[in-house]
Amino acid sequence: AGHEAVHDIYVSSIYGMLGSIDSNTGDTLLGWDTDNFPMDVAQTTAVMAILLEQGGFETGGLNFDCKVRRESVDPVDLFI
Repeated sequence: AGHEAVHDIYVSSIYGMLGSIDSNTGDTLLGWDTDNFPMDVAQTTAVMAILLEQGGFETGGLNFDCKVRRESVDPVDLFI
């Protein structure tokens, strides 16, 4: 719709229609998510503030359907 996710979540919340949140993110130029974990701290904080202001979820929840995109998942390789 040309809006950022924070706008859509806010509008859903004020109309009492916020159910689940697809918490993965992607490239804003593509128009769909690419199953990456959220990296924008300001946007993620704004979303969580909206969720807290409405008292949490009545139904639904956070959906993290992200994929591991690295050759190794050994703890030593997960952190830079």
